[in-house]
Amino acid sequence: MPVRPTREQRKKKLEISMEVMPLAYEKKISTIKDKADAIHDATDVIVNNVLPVLDEAGIYGTSRIDYLNYARRVYRATLTYRDVALANRVRALREAVLREYPHLRPEVLERIEQKFLAGTAGRGVAGGVPAGT
Repeated sequence: MPVRPTREQRKKKLEISMEVMPLAYEKKISTIKDKADAIHDATDVIVNNVLPVLDEAGIYGTSRIDYLNYARRVYRATLTYRDVALANRVRALREAVLREYPHLRPEVLERIEQKFLAGTAGRGVAGGVPAGT
């Protein structure tokens, strides 16, 4: 039969873990902050480039969510693909999104694509920064 730890053993183990855990967390704080900053920067780029397009097209309310989700997909593709592969990926994304969400307007999707694809030709992974930012 296993021996159960005593109260003193449990207390000592807890004290040790309380000393070790803050040190491990402190080492990760800078990485966590860097990742959070990168996410906030990407969100700013997407929102600042897509909302004016949606405003001009007269798209308001909850229907903006589907367009913003599409913009996120295109932005992610610009970070991963380049040149012909990027064009093919974006075309496949547009076709899939239009099948899944037939209420979306193709001309608005194309304007969103243009925001993210301008200036990415030949730059690949680092080339996913939209024009105008």
